[in-house]
Amino acid sequence: MMHRMTAPVLLLAAAGMLSLMGCRNQPPVEEPLAHHTNPVRIEQTTAEPQRDTETQTDAQSDADEPDELQKRVAAIYELKPVPIPEEGWTDETLMPVVSVMGKPLEFPLPLSELLYGFHPEGDNAAYYEAYADKIYTNSLLLSDAGLVMMNVFADESLPADMIPGMIELKTDWVVPLEDGSKRYPVSVNCVTLGSSVEALQAYLGEPGYIENTTNFRLKCDTDSLLITVVGFDDAVASFWIRGRN
Repeated sequence: MMHRMTAPVLLLAAAGMLSLMGCRNQPPVEEPLAHHTNPVRIEQTTAEPQRDTETQTDAQSDADEPDELQKRVAAIYELKPVPIPEEGWTDETLMPVVSVMGKPLEFPLPLSELLYGFHPEGDNAAYYEAYADKIYTNSLLLSDAGLVMMNVFADESLPADMIPGMIELKTDWVVPLEDGSKRYPVSVNCVTLGSSVEALQAYLGEPGYIENTTNFRLKCDTDSLLITVVGFDDAVASFWIRGRN
């Protein structure tokens, strides 16, 4: 039986036709949207047919929904870059465009947030997971498919001699897609690992060091944050994101 669509449903259906342009390593549009004012993901707004709840299994229902990690990483690639400030980056403009696990960066960052969907490697992996809500960092080094937490500290409930100097999450810290491509859960104004030097110039600024046009280095320096981007062969190879105490 056909049902007449009400005015609100028509409006929602029309809204569903709009989609966000993701981080495509292309020059920014003339009037890009604010970085973290974009929706986390595009919600389904059209009416859906009724499901046969009697025959649908729990496994089928779970398969229909992407897991939370995929949603978080997809959110990073749906963001749009903001224009490079004419006066240079400041805390107010740089902090909101640094995305970690699909959320704006805030230091100190708990290990539990970085472990969402991932697992640390090495002999101390179980210890890291057990105390993930008590261990924090003000420094992240992302290189290739690995993540290193520098300047690790913890709350007073853990003895100082039990806190490692750094924590490595290594090769598990990447989200592979079905087509074989990879997505990294860190983005700085839509620049992430593998981004081109052209994207870096368009979204963050001119590199301060270039060697034979293939190797480059750029620093975004504010009162509370220092981000160093290093690239080789015209592509971003690493980020070092350091919070100032």
